[in-house]
Parts: sequence; C-alpha cells; structure tokens
Amino acid sequence: MAATNTFKLALMAKPVPPSPDDPVICLIARSIQHLKSVDITIANVGVRVYSATTSEPLWPQQEADKMTEYFYIQDHENILEKLFVSITAGHGPLTIDRVIIHKWLGFSDSNACHEYVPIPFKTWLTNLPLPNMKDGKFSYDHIWTWWKCTGKVFDIFALPAEIRELIYRHCLGQKLNLQSVQGRVVLGRGFPSFPDINLKFPNFPANYSARELIRESYDDPRVQPRMVFVDKPDLNLLRLNKQVRAEALHAVWTHTRKSFLDPSVLEDVLSCGNTPSFSWLRRIELNFGTFEYIEFFGLFWRPYRPSRWGRRWDRPQVAASCLQSMPTLEDLQICFDGPYVVQAYRVISLGCHKKVVDWILAGAFPFIKDIKTVKLTGCIKNSVKMRWDRILKIEYQERGAKEKSHDFDYERAKKILHFMQFYYIPFDCECRTPCDKVFDHMTFLPRGDRTLPEFDFE
Repeated sequence: MAATNTFKLALMAKPVPPSPDDPVICLIARSIQHLKSVDITIANVGVRVYSATTSEPLWPQQEADKMTEYFYIQDHENILEKLFVSITAGHGPLTIDRVIIHKWLGFSDSNACHEYVPIPFKTWLTNLPLPNMKDGKFSYDHIWTWWKCTGKVFDIFALPAEIRELIYRHCLGQKLNLQSVQGRVVLGRGFPSFPDINLKFPNFPANYSARELIRESYDDPRVQPRMVFVDKPDLNLLRLNKQVRAEALHAVWTHTRKSFLDPSVLEDVLSCGNTPSFSWLRRIELNFGTFEYIEFFGLFWRPYRPSRWGRRWDRPQVAASCLQSMPTLEDLQICFDGPYVVQAYRVISLGCHKKVVDWILAGAFPFIKDIKTVKLTGCIKNSVKMRWDRILKIEYQERGAKEKSHDFDYERAKKILHFMQFYYIPFDCECRTPCDKVFDHMTFLPRGDRTLPEFDFE
C-alpha cells in the first residue's frame, strides 16, 4: 500500500484498539479536557487518542527523538487516523508543551526516506477540521458545546430588562406560527416530518429531512402542493422560574410577529375563546398562496372558485374583514408566492403575476388601508411594490380627508373587481421573464422565504 498523509482505517473493518496505561495518552486526555473550557475549537473537535502499537510508552523517556505511532479519531469522522508522536528532550515532568506531533510530508528526493514536520500538540489540535463549519463561522451548536465545557453560570437577571427581552425573543423565535389547540391559542407545535406526509404525496422525495407542512388543499387540482419549514418553539426557557416565564411570555406575545400560513389557521385562532391577555396581534404576517389571497380578500370568480372554499361562497362577510376587527394591529406584512410551478403540477394559469398581485392588492385595499404599517414582501415586482407602498402610506397619512393625493380610485377599481368575479380572463403577460415559466423538477424552498431565486423583480 502506498504511503499516505493520513493512514485511515474504517471502524467497521478494524475495531478501536485498547489503550494501555500510557502516560502520554492520559496527559493528552487531561489536556484536551482542560483546553475545552478556554478554546471553542478544541471543545468541538471531539478527539480521542489510542495506542497503535504494543511497544513501550514514550514516557518515561528512554531515548531522545523517539517517535511512536498512535491512532486518533474524531467523533464526526468515525475513522481512525495514524498519528506520530514524540517527546522533546529535556529535564522535568511531562507536560503537554513537550508533546510533538509529526506530520508526514512524503519521501525525500535523495534517499527515499520519510520526511516529517514537527508541530506542537496544541497547534495540531486547533487545526483539526470542525463539523458543520460554514464560511469559517462557528454555529450555535459550536458555541453551546463550548459553553457547557466552561462550567460558567449565566446570570440573566444581571442584564437590563431590554437585553433580557431580546434574549427571550431570540430563544422563542422572532416570528411565531400560531395555532389553535382545544380552544386555546398556542405558540406553535411544529409540523410532522416529511416521511409522514410522503404517504399522501408519493411524488415528493422521501429522503427529505425537515419539518414542514403541506397545504391542506392537496385535493384541489389547481393548487401546487407547497412545503413549509416550521420549527417547534423551544419552551424550556419558560421552565426556569416564574419571573423568567412572565417576562418571556410578555416579550414573545407582544413584540414578535405572528405568521399565518393558511386563512383557515387565522380564522381558527381568531375564533378561539381562550386568547392571551397581552396585545398579541400587533404585528402579523400573512404568508398565503396566490389562490388563498384571492379567496381571503373576496376576489374569487364563479367559473374557477376553489372547491375547498365553495362552502364559504355565500357567506355575508369577506374573510379579510377580520383585519378590521383587530384594534391593536399596527404592522401587517403580506408575503406573496412565486408564479412559477413544476411541470407535474401545472394547472390553470392566472396569467401575468405582476397584474395578479396588483389585482389582489386592489381588492385588499379597503381591509388594509387603515393599518399604520403595511409591508409587501416575497415575489412582488418592484414597480408594483413602489406603487402600493406609496398608495398605502398616503392613505394612512391622509386618513379622514375626503380627497387623497395618491390618485387611486377604489370605487372605479371595485367595479372592475366585481366584473371579474363573473367573467374571468387571464392577464396578458408583458414581463421581461414570462410569468408562466415552469420547471421539470421540484425545487423545495422554505415557505417563509418567498423570494425564489428564479423570480424576476423587474
């Protein structure tokens, strides 16, 4: 076998050899345990060292510059790698600074002998690869692993109340997907793993590992199934003590954005009799699909009205009127879905996505015009966003005035909207990138990130 820089043995092929009572191995283990508390890199490398030979240990030192083979293994690698170790000559006790790692460079050109470069043990240890490193930055798991090794205690009540509130919001989530459970509004329970949903959707990849929610309207042939990443809030923070629980609940209910992925979820939450005692509906995000916005704002048309919403066709009140019944609502974010679909799920086309979004916002105008801040995000053309940002801003600033300076005539727009409920014609697309673009493969993206990489904002 040709010599290699790191001689690797698969654990399945050869078990980890037993370690004798080797002073060098004991020193390395104690040093790693001590250095974990002062160095975040060492705390995450997960190195264990074993003897590779049955020869005498390096210590007590019997001859200078003697090298002995060891094996080391990293927890995330599951492979053994050969390590050449020596002890520097000198008097005094054995310390980690005297342990030298010899990195193999290859063969010399003159006599074909092995060439090594000596590296101090600490330097070698800090240069080992870390798992889950992205762009050279430590992840949350890296920081948490190191913090547990320090043995320190974090006194959260020594911080100002404002800083504690930021910590609470960061731990429980800056954006919450509320749910209704047994007549109570809860922070969210997450959603089932993909293999459970895959039974209903055999065309979806079975090896996808994430928490997501497939829209309930899978029985509607016009609606493309979509996936949602919704993590369950970590509620362990609420179990610390009564003061932390009270402060955290106030922070998360009052100062976080509440996101709704389906109109039915919003309706169920608002109809709950047992709601939080805080001003919990100050900031809301609507994260619906295009067809869901059409129904929510009362823009459905008879030939193509969604079958799942047919039971609501004759109800006297539009679903979006619930936005007008929230006296504490001061920040509304509307996130739009993309126009592109996969070939396997191609259904009837609404036409130009730019005009569809403009049409939806025209229908939404009477329900959102009195809200202080309205943010339009997701797949929305820049020109449409700039136009409606201006209209909604002026409408709120000049509320109460008989004539507004934004030049948007809702009465005229309402007649057009009423006409389209009975005579639907797809919007002609004049965009630089056609809005009826389709793909041959499924590209899954988080539901919270509507900005598809293929979407043309111009």
